[in-house]
Amino acid sequence: MKKYGVFLAFVLLLFSVFGFSTHATGLKDLQTSHQFYDEISYLVNKKIISGYSDGTFKPDRAVTRGDAAIMIGRALKLDGKQRDTKFKDVTKEKQASGYITSAVNLGIITGYSNHTFKPDALISRGDMAIIISRAFDLYVESPFKFKDTGENMVAYEAIHRLSLASITAGYTDSTFRPTLNISRGQFSAFLARALEVEFKQKASIENSFAKDKTKQYTYKSQQNGLEDLIFKDVGYIFGKDSDYVGYVWETTNQTSGEAIYLIEDESYQGLISAYPMSNYYVELRYPIKLGRKWESDMDTSRITGVNKKVTTPFKTFTEAVEVTLGEGAKVYYVKGVGKVKVLDAKGKTIYELINIR
Repeated sequence: MKKYGVFLAFVLLLFSVFGFSTHATGLKDLQTSHQFYDEISYLVNKKIISGYSDGTFKPDRAVTRGDAAIMIGRALKLDGKQRDTKFKDVTKEKQASGYITSAVNLGIITGYSNHTFKPDALISRGDMAIIISRAFDLYVESPFKFKDTGENMVAYEAIHRLSLASITAGYTDSTFRPTLNISRGQFSAFLARALEVEFKQKASIENSFAKDKTKQYTYKSQQNGLEDLIFKDVGYIFGKDSDYVGYVWETTNQTSGEAIYLIEDESYQGLISAYPMSNYYVELRYPIKLGRKWESDMDTSRITGVNKKVTTPFKTFTEAVEVTLGEGAKVYYVKGVGKVKVLDAKGKTIYELINIR
């Protein structure tokens, strides 16, 4: 269940519950200006989804709880045989009855205290975060919290797990809007981002200073020599009995072949990095402003330059942001590129970008 193949099965099966036709082009209500045009087109071209028989996609149409139970049940190969349930509003005649029972028994979906399931009720963005998180064992949360989520909220952890997994960045005002119903267009975006690194990259915030997830980076480290970085699904790096790590930056030493892993997380509040199972380090605080200061790992960081010229073996950048650490080291970041150079307190280069491809 924790493997990519299961997630693909999830995607392949879920849209069948909506009664789609096999028509894969000419979606007359889907304009190139639509926010999720690329994500929807990707799924259509992969024949993962399709439009309706009238040639429409209906990207704003909402998803119900019954639909979600069928999607998850088919994806996880649960028993979908229609049968009586413990819910007084889900009879044997309901298409989703078997999947609802199976999913509830596994704790993926729950009913209500009055013994109802409300199969025709619409799924919210928070609900979908819970379902995806439970079904695919997402476990690492982003340290950046949305303004409209609180620890007493049922979906609190799940939402921030999707955030770290680059499935959602929320809205520009640092909200997630968990109570809003999730539309077919939004759900397509969640799916495309779960399947393809290109769309994880599209989920980045505006004016991102994180590395481009679709590129391979090469850095030269004074201590370790040449290192290649690629964003990939690394699975269970601590063994099969450990938690599923998922997509992170894999750093491979060109000489020894040894690999280490780095989590990079960004929100409209800032940019952080961490090794799996370790504390986060705050690289940048947003918005970028000269003189902005923050504390991280008992150290003080300050933005001491903007639009700085920085030369690396890869190229010369003219709009770098300079961050000076407490001991005097300087780190340079470039919008759309990420970290490009690090100098020690004496001005000696100890880490720099060699190539991007």
